[in-house]
Amino acid sequence: MNWIKWIELLLYGIQICIVVGVCLMILSPIGGLRTIIVEAKTYKFYS
Repeated sequence: MNWIKWIELLLYGIQICIVVGVCLMILSPIGGLRTIIVEAKTYKFYS
């Protein structure tokens, strides 16, 4: 019984890591894009 509980905990840990990784993959490009947009607002051509 104890072995089954340990495997169950391990699977939950793996699923949490996958969810965190997917969230990071989605949010990182959005943050980078936001930075580019903020910098583009203050950019002056031929300065």
